[in-house]
Amino acid sequence: MERQSLSHICVSPSNPLRLVRYDQIYSYICDNYPMTSARTIAEYFHISQSYLCKLFHENGTTVTTVIQEIRLQQARNLLEQSDLSVQNIAELVGYHDLTYFIKLFKRYFSVTPYQYRKKYQSTKKLSQPTVT
Repeated sequence: MERQSLSHICVSPSNPLRLVRYDQIYSYICDNYPMTSARTIAEYFHISQSYLCKLFHENGTTVTTVIQEIRLQQARNLLEQSDLSVQNIAELVGYHDLTYFIKLFKRYFSVTPYQYRKKYQSTKKLSQPTVT
């Protein structure tokens, strides 16, 4: 999965290692998004959940928000690049409750996964050159 630029991260000059730590955590989430949580991340990096939450808060976000954004971006990619069912995509990105997945997807992209796929497919057909 493509990683976002980390230029938006605020790092305290008194602790420049926090950027490395945040970058490492962000990379870990990107690589493990379907099965990760704040608890598993904290355990993996041998830090407390409260420190993990504080680190994300200092960077203007939350662990949950970052995990959700990565999962939903990957779901969007799968909707565009595969014919998998929405249920399968939801499960692949870490959501086992289809209703909850659809609700989050709609909140994030302003359309349901079904609407997104339909809109993407119609846009893709329009952009393909016709063969005569």
